[in-house]
Amino acid sequence: MSEDIKITGKTFEKFPDVVKALSAVKKAYALTNARFGLLEKEKAEKIAALCDVVIANPPRELFTEIWQSDLTVLNAQFNRYAEQETGVCVSEVNLFQSIPDLSQTVESIVIYKRLGEALEGIAYMQKALAKKAIEFKDEIRLMRTHLQESAVSTWGQTFGGFSLAIGRACRRIACDRETFQFVTAGATLFGVSIQDESAYSKALLKTLSEIVGIELKRPGCGYEPVEKSALLDELSGNEKLMNLTSDLKALAMINGKIGRVFVIYGSGPRAGIAEIMLPAIAPGSTIMPGKINPSMCHLVWQMSEFVTANEQMAAFSYNEADCDLTHQMGGAFITLIESIEILGKGARLFTDKCLTGFKVKTEVNVEHVTKAYSLVKLVEAFKGKEAADKVLARMKAEDLSCREACVKEGVYTEKEAGCLFDVKTLAQHGMDCEKIAFFLGRKK
Repeated sequence: MSEDIKITGKTFEKFPDVVKALSAVKKAYALTNARFGLLEKEKAEKIAALCDVVIANPPRELFTEIWQSDLTVLNAQFNRYAEQETGVCVSEVNLFQSIPDLSQTVESIVIYKRLGEALEGIAYMQKALAKKAIEFKDEIRLMRTHLQESAVSTWGQTFGGFSLAIGRACRRIACDRETFQFVTAGATLFGVSIQDESAYSKALLKTLSEIVGIELKRPGCGYEPVEKSALLDELSGNEKLMNLTSDLKALAMINGKIGRVFVIYGSGPRAGIAEIMLPAIAPGSTIMPGKINPSMCHLVWQMSEFVTANEQMAAFSYNEADCDLTHQMGGAFITLIESIEILGKGARLFTDKCLTGFKVKTEVNVEHVTKAYSLVKLVEAFKGKEAADKVLARMKAEDLSCREACVKEGVYTEKEAGCLFDVKTLAQHGMDCEKIAFFLGRKK
């Protein structure tokens, strides 16, 4: 008999949906067993009724410790609990079931549902980013390379890029989610023989699908070398956990990058870049008046660190799993659903507490763009290095914009300088060939 050995103190109380999913699977087995005459109807109904109670409110008796590689301990505890509550013996509660089937199926149900919730939160953040992109489409900004002045763009373009990056990650995760519709419930006979698809297995999946509200499918594909290759691949623990955790890590790193951009461009309030203002949701230091602690930016940093570390667990679990019928649901599964949870909840929190109140300091951005030394590159391209050096020297000496320095140095007239250094046009459209030809002196 499996024993609930205490090691970590971390139990399924934190993850009751795992217990609920197991209860749903147990209910589906009981009802299907009764339908095919493998279990008395009265006993099946008792098991099903108990499963409904557990699904509604999992009892503490089923909050076993989490450290095992599969559901052996939790399943054994559930069987004993069911026997005590219903009077149905353990062997009948567990009829036709195997640990690999149960572990893989429960894992898939939990991940599928959690991904659905997380994707809603991530989509919520993406929509907020797209909305900000439209709001800031005319707000010019100075981009930086290695934090050194570079090209001109808009905050709208920046937020639009963030939205696209989050969207790509969402689509990859949504594709990963579909793979968790394939479950192995009913695939093995007591873990001894891999079964052909039968009326029993079809009925089991149909019943389970109705209970959990997911269209569950038997593993398979159209290009198996021999029959049941896909089934054995799933029972052995294929690489889909690694694929999912990799895509979750990519999303987490995108979040971290957004947070880092906000911290850098919101630095200050005077000695930093200070081109944006974050919502003040946490009090600043008493010795630094005006300071806004970037708490939500720190949140997404920590999320990226946490998810990145968890991603390693999936790789190790896949590499170290037994060759056959050992679906690793221990550390990899638990850390994975934790990653899913914090990414979904974190996306909503970051959106509500940071994105919604995000503001652009227009005057600061305009000053930084117009006085950027990088604009002298246009002078060098059209008038040569000597003229560019003179303009740059004048900019530094008198704290002028590139446009003003060009006029004072006699490099361009007011009208020419106004045309060349129209920063809003540069940010939104760049420079067309006709304008380039004019400033190269090839067209009047």
